[in-house]
Amino acid sequence: KKINKISIFPISTSPLRTMPIKVLNELLSFLKNKIDVEIFFNKDSDISKFVEKNLIMDNLIKKNPKNLNSLIKSIEKIEFGIFVDSGPLHVSKIIGKKGILVETSVSGNVLVNNFKQIKVVKNEFKSRYCQAPCGLIDVFSYNNKIGCYSTINVNQNEILNLKNFNKLQRREIKKNNLFYLLNPVGCVETININKIKKLIESEVF
Repeated sequence: KKINKISIFPISTSPLRTMPIKVLNELLSFLKNKIDVEIFFNKDSDISKFVEKNLIMDNLIKKNPKNLNSLIKSIEKIEFGIFVDSGPLHVSKIIGKKGILVETSVSGNVLVNNFKQIKVVKNEFKSRYCQAPCGLIDVFSYNNKIGCYSTINVNQNEILNLKNFNKLQRREIKKNNLFYLLNPVGCVETININKIKKLIESEVF
C-alpha cells in the first residue's frame, strides 16, 4: 500500500528523548516536496513549545491534540510514523502502525521489542562514562550538577553506589530541559540523520 503521509512525533517529556531541533529541521527539509507531512506537538509542554518555535519551515501541518483521547484517535489514522521514546510510540505499537523509532538513551530493543512494524535507527554514541543506550529516561542532579552520565562526567557504577546516595537530588531539573534542547547530550547530538533518511527511503518511497 502506497504511503501518502508521514506523521512525526518529536516530543517527549525529557530532553534526552526529544528529537533534536537540528535533526527535526533536517528531516522536514528532506521530506519537503516528497510527501505530505504532519507533525504533532503538545500545547501543555514547554519542551514542545520551544521545539515548535525553532522550526525553520512554515506551511507545515501542525497537530496539537487537546487531550489523550484526541491523540489516540489521531494516531489511529496515521499511515507511517516517525517516533521518539514517548506515548505515541507505545500507542502505535498496540494498534499496529508502521514507522521508525529514533533511538537515544533508551534501547529500541526494549521499546519496540517484537513489534516488527516499527524499525529502529540505532544510536552508537560512546564516551568515557557511558554508551548509548544507557537506559536513562531523564537528566538527573548529582553533586550539584545537572545532566547525564557523559555531561556530568560520572560512571553509572558511582551513581548506583549507596554511599553516594545523598549526592543525588531532583533540584531544578525541569529548568534545565530547555538548556539540553539547545545543548544536546552526546547520544542525542550524534543522532545520524542520514540513517533516518535511508530508512525512510527504504520503507516509504
